[in-house]
Amino acid sequence: MIEPILINRPIVVTEKGTLLCRPSERVLEILPKSLDKDFIKEDGEIVCSI
Repeated sequence: MIEPILINRPIVVTEKGTLLCRPSERVLEILPKSLDKDFIKEDGEIVCSI
């Protein structure tokens, strides 16, 4: 590529697959195990509560 395109998104790789995780809660789809505490976004929004 002469001018590569910057991907301004987090790319997450786990044993369950690879995913472009935007919005950030998409990461929950490929995490190998359940969370052991709340998933809170940087703006304070609780996405997943245990």
